[in-house]
This record gives sequence, structure tokens and C-alpha cells, in this order.
Amino acid sequence: MGAAALLIDRLLSQWVAGDAFLSQAFRLALTIAFSLVVLGAGAHVLRIREFREAIALVLKRSGSGA
Repeated sequence: MGAAALLIDRLLSQWVAGDAFLSQAFRLALTIAFSLVVLGAGAHVLRIREFREAIALVLKRSGSGA
């Protein structure tokens, strides 16, 4: 996940250039989102039960779960 975050941050730094607050916030938000997707994919591949349980709990609390 850390390597993925570093990679996407470096790519986004080239695509969304600038040191303005909005540019940095946009890059940070996309980096976090991408990293969470990588984390979720890794947890799914490794069949980590606790991760599935945590996702189910979040979905239940948000009203999106079954």
C-alpha cells in the first residue's frame, strides 16, 4: 500500500502540477483513495476476515448493508 501511495503521488505530481492548496488537496485525496483500493484488494486476495467484517460494519452503519 505504501509503494502504491508513493507511485500514485509521483504520477499525480506530474499530472496535477503546482503547490496551490487545491492542487495538493486533490492529489492527497486521490492518493488516499487509490491506497485504500489497494488495501482492499490486498485484503480480499489474502482473505482477511477482519477486513470483511469491518467493511460489513461500516456498510451496516451507513444504511447501505443488508
